[in-house]
Amino acid sequence: MDFADQLPMSRLPTPEDYVGAVVFLAGKDSAMIIGSNITVDGGATAKYWPWQPDRG
Repeated sequence: MDFADQLPMSRLPTPEDYVGAVVFLAGKDSAMIIGSNITVDGGATAKYWPWQPDRG
């Protein structure tokens, strides 16, 4: 199985996927956004959260 197939959107992000976030952050609508993360990864971070509960 390909790594990208395991992601929620079944593909890796491309440079074009970042454009919307960059344009938003460069515009006036984001003037009050400070110290936040905008993750553009197709859900990979949400699916592969590094913490796993103890299944003891």
